[in-house]
Amino acid sequence: MSANNASTGNSYIEKATGYMQDALGSVTGNTSDKAQAQAKKDSADLEHDASKASVKVPGGAVTSSGIATDNQDQMTGNMKQTGGSAKEFVGNLTGSESLKQQGREMNKEGQGQEAKGILSQGYEGAKDRVGGTVGQGVNSMLGNQGAAAEYQKQHDAGKTNQRGFEANIDKKAEAEADARK
Repeated sequence: MSANNASTGNSYIEKATGYMQDALGSVTGNTSDKAQAQAKKDSADLEHDASKASVKVPGGAVTSSGIATDNQDQMTGNMKQTGGSAKEFVGNLTGSESLKQQGREMNKEGQGQEAKGILSQGYEGAKDRVGGTVGQGVNSMLGNQGAAAEYQKQHDAGKTNQRGFEANIDKKAEAEADARK
C-alpha cells in the first residue's frame, strides 16, 4: 500500500479478512493463522489511517491522494473575514461603532461564503468520486481501459477534494473548540 493508493474501502475488506482468518485460527488452533490475521488487521489499520491523512495549508489541503485547492468561495470568504476583523479592530481602536459594525457584518458574510465553498468542495468531491467509480467499473467490464483510466483520475480527484473538505471541517472544529477555551 502506498499513500496514493490508500483506500478506506480496501482497509475494511482487509480488516474483515483478518478477522475471518483469526476465527479460522481459533477453530483449528493454528497459531500461524492467528499471527497472520493480526498482521492483516494491523496493515488494514495503517491503510485506513493513510487513506484519511491530510494537512490543511493556506489555500488548500495536502491529502493522501493529492492536493485539494480551496475553491473561490472559500478563499474570498477567508479574505472577507480577515478584512472584517481588521475593520472591527480599527473600529475598537478609534471608538467608531459604525466601523465595528461594518467589520462584524463583513466577517459574518465571509464566514457564510467560506462555508458555502467548503460544502461545495465536499459535494463536488463526492460526485466525482462516485461518478469515477461507476464509470471505471462499467468501462473496465466493457474492456475500454482508456476510458476506465480517465474515470479513475476523476475518482482520485474526487477523493482528494473530499479529503480537503474533511480537512477544512476539522480545521473549523478545532478553531471553534479553541475559541470556547
